[in-house]
Amino acid sequence: MCARIIAIGLASIVIDGKGMCFIVQAEKLPELKNEEVFQVWLLKGDQPVNSGTFVTKDGKGALYYTFSADEFDSIAITQETDAHG
Repeated sequence: MCARIIAIGLASIVIDGKGMCFIVQAEKLPELKNEEVFQVWLLKGDQPVNSGTFVTKDGKGALYYTFSADEFDSIAITQETDAHG
């Protein structure tokens, strides 16, 4: 049985004059209520590092974050009750 896809997204790593950054773009996200936000986490092993939050408009949202290449090995996005995670 296949899982139903709820949202789709793209994470891109970019090197520019400011250094290395990633851009997360997502769409078809669930509607946020009250103070809810989507939070992006950098993960290094089991250790999550908050890399910011974003809200959506019409189910779409994005985040830009500058980082060092050795800071993470994966990315996660969670839906939180407020911007404080």
